[in-house]
Amino acid sequence: MTSPTTPQPSHPLAWVGPMLRPNRGVFPLGHSIRSALTVGGPFVVGVLAGDVMAGMWVGLATLLLAAGEREGSHRLNLQILLVSTPIAIAGYATGYLQGLPLWALVPVMALLAMGAGVIAGWGAAYSVGGMQFLLVAAIAIGVDGYQTWWQPMLWYLLGAVLYAAFMLLEFALDRRRPERTAVLALLRATATLAQARAADQDAADKATADHPSPVPAAPEQAQLPGARAGAVAALGQARTVYLTGRGDAAGHAAHWDAFARVLADAESVIALIPAADAATARHAAEQLRGLATGALPAGQASGDAAAPLAERLRTLASDLDALGVTPGTSGRPHGTSASGTSASATSGSTPATAAPATAGAPTGWARLAVGHDVLGAAARLALCYGIAVAAKAYFPYSHWFWVALTVALVMKPDFGSVFGRAVQRVIGTIVGVALATLVILVLPAHLAIAIAIGVFAFFVPWFMTRAYSLQAVAIAPAVILLVDIISTDATANYSWQRIAATAIGGAVVILFGYLPWRSARRVQLQPRLAAAAAALADYAGAAGTPIPQDDAARRARHEALVSSRQAATRGLSDLRMQLQRGLGEPAGTRTQALSWIPAVAAIEQVSDAVARYAGVRLAGGEVPDLPADAVEHLRALGALTDPEEVRTAAAAARTSLLGLLPDGVRAA
Repeated sequence: MTSPTTPQPSHPLAWVGPMLRPNRGVFPLGHSIRSALTVGGPFVVGVLAGDVMAGMWVGLATLLLAAGEREGSHRLNLQILLVSTPIAIAGYATGYLQGLPLWALVPVMALLAMGAGVIAGWGAAYSVGGMQFLLVAAIAIGVDGYQTWWQPMLWYLLGAVLYAAFMLLEFALDRRRPERTAVLALLRATATLAQARAADQDAADKATADHPSPVPAAPEQAQLPGARAGAVAALGQARTVYLTGRGDAAGHAAHWDAFARVLADAESVIALIPAADAATARHAAEQLRGLATGALPAGQASGDAAAPLAERLRTLASDLDALGVTPGTSGRPHGTSASGTSASATSGSTPATAAPATAGAPTGWARLAVGHDVLGAAARLALCYGIAVAAKAYFPYSHWFWVALTVALVMKPDFGSVFGRAVQRVIGTIVGVALATLVILVLPAHLAIAIAIGVFAFFVPWFMTRAYSLQAVAIAPAVILLVDIISTDATANYSWQRIAATAIGGAVVILFGYLPWRSARRVQLQPRLAAAAAALADYAGAAGTPIPQDDAARRARHEALVSSRQAATRGLSDLRMQLQRGLGEPAGTRTQALSWIPAVAAIEQVSDAVARYAGVRLAGGEVPDLPADAVEHLRALGALTDPEEVRTAAAAARTSLLGLLPDGVRAA
């Protein structure tokens, strides 16, 4: 069996598997139903009313809006809709630029793409709006013979109104759907984390029994890192729901305060699980699954009263009872627990722990400033979009604008690896073309095809959360079937055109937006490692300070501990995301990422040791204060650039931390 500290040989195409592997996700039922009805519905109405063109423009608008919606709160998505719709509508105005010579049209569209890339740095709503602008603009400059572009503007506005109406209808029918979905996903992900901890500890115990050593070694096939990444991602999604919902909480603050307490409890549970023994972790997994399914009514979590994890689980159960969004909860209106006491009095934290800090936030024009990374990504987007617009001269088919569509979809600045997205889009489009061709052969009637478009739109939200290639599988047939409805030409020809244009667009992205730019190919592992090491040092320092006797000082220490723990969790999450991004890249970058796997694993083991040390001190265990040089050693990890040096230093730091614990706790 190979050592976990040695990167395994990489097959030249080994990056394809991780890149195409779907993510886990909860099926977004409300989003999917809304997408199907608002995209397929206008097509059906247009066919029945004899105005297919109007149905097409409205359906195109709602398709873009469905693809731009996030799995967050209603308020977040309404904000995205209100901000992105005017930006997207403005894209149709570029249709009046069709008369420009190509040598003038290319730089104009490149400058507009630069602007769309820059505003992506202003937030999610502007990022979505910028991409929708480029998509609409590509269609507007590419569809010949259409003069009245003010009409698509009005149809897009109607589509936005229709989509907003369905969104508000869902909100009226189930006001707590975003919170319920987020909390259930968080409970399930945390249960998976606890189960992974139990499995890893069982494996470690067996390895220790076979080869005794002072400090037990981590199992080679550890499940904890991946499960922890899933739990942290679910916690981040729940925080997004909280922050966007709390911002519009006039008259409903008690509900969101209870939600914040649940998030603080869950964050503590996630931090304490890596320090739990196998039996405690297994029991925690059972209770978390029971809370998620209603098999264990909220407020009835049990466990060893002296164990910090069991105490936090009981607090989580009580605060879930106050929130009332999970099965078996009562939703007490004023944040009271099942025993009638104030949940905030037992949670050990305040709603502010889940809210972002606003002190020192930029105001006025300073809020519009963007960093060098955003400007660099916007410049690469402008270059590739300009080359794609120039496809009008070199692409030998009428639907040349699909090249620009591909570039806009792949190079949206906050989407991550452009190489992986380019490959996934080409693969997804080929599959989508095959599905669309099959539908056309089986369902020749326009009405049946319009219904099929709605079916494909139904799967767009779910496929978006699974993989980008799957998103293309759902969107490509919808677009191709749309062309079939409004065109009298052979649709199969358009299908092959789309494959060719998509391949060219992907090649433009890779050749001009990826390979020449080191910043686009570089995986930011070492900077993320430095940030994670600094956050871990702060966490260890807060955990290792003497516990004061004064209540106010004790409360201040606890708040500092919670804040530093959250920062450490975020730092490790960012480090893990960079590693996963690197593993999805081709040879070279992937080889570099492979060499960092042992180092990242060692850093996560240090985090587990810090959590174990903090948990023992929280429970009143007899452990010494953390030496000052131990904190500095953790901080020094961030200055190391060689992965093997990082692994060795992190292993020494972990051994030192575990050496402070009693023998029974150390071997747990």
